Amino acid sequence: MSIDENGDYVLSTICDLKDPTLMQLVATNAAEFMMEIDCKNSFYRRCVRQSNNVFTVNLPRKIMAGRTTFNIFVVAKENFKYISPNFHTDYEGLSFDVEKGDVLVIFDSFTYDFDIAYSKLKAYSSIMSIRKSDNETCSEIKYLFDSDKIIVEMPQIMFDAYNQFKLDRRYTAAMHASVVQNALLTALLQEDWNSDSDEDHLWKRTIKYRVAHEEQFEGLGLDDKENMAVIAQKLLGNPVERMFDGFKQNVFETDG
Repeated sequence: MSIDENGDYVLSTICDLKDPTLMQLVATNAAEFMMEIDCKNSFYRRCVRQSNNVFTVNLPRKIMAGRTTFNIFVVAKENFKYISPNFHTDYEGLSFDVEKGDVLVIFDSFTYDFDIAYSKLKAYSSIMSIRKSDNETCSEIKYLFDSDKIIVEMPQIMFDAYNQFKLDRRYTAAMHASVVQNALLTALLQEDWNSDSDEDHLWKRTIKYRVAHEEQFEGLGLDDKENMAVIAQKLLGNPVERMFDGFKQNVFETDG
């Protein structure tokens, strides 16, 4: 998925069709490729038809939202008798009456989540927010997981201290290794990662995307609780290691 000069999305994908008979049907205009686009959050639906297997589709950025499903088919444009030397032996020599609109090929469907900030995946702020508690008597950190970001609520005094240090790069890794990692690990351990719903909060969908697509998570499934500590470390770029590296650097600077 890319962005064009107007700020809209551009989807590019290639359908791998190798069957000579089906390719000939498309080439002679007896069949065509068809993509169905279904965005449940915005109720945006669209059908794109074309005679070649390379789709380049513009999608309005102001409309696309949440997880969108893309289904691609080869469909008949007219009535004809369908016979192929590539049929299974059970159907060898047989022909089938195909009517206009019949589906001849179903490609694997795929989804794209337009709510995920893919360019900011490794920034913890894409899935987490730290704020002051509204409860003046609150004395402990509280974690909330029922919105699009993991919320870390701090008591007033603690939040003031956090604001004092959060912009100082010398303390970034320590923040990640303590406050951020604790919240993330709690979220990882308490969630049911076997569910796959459009209703999942954005922070959960973002983590699932990263674990599924980044090479560093190979062999680390979210369905195994024993993996969660390692996954949390990798999601945050090994914050404990970075914290100690920062301590060493600060010591050297002080000694110097």
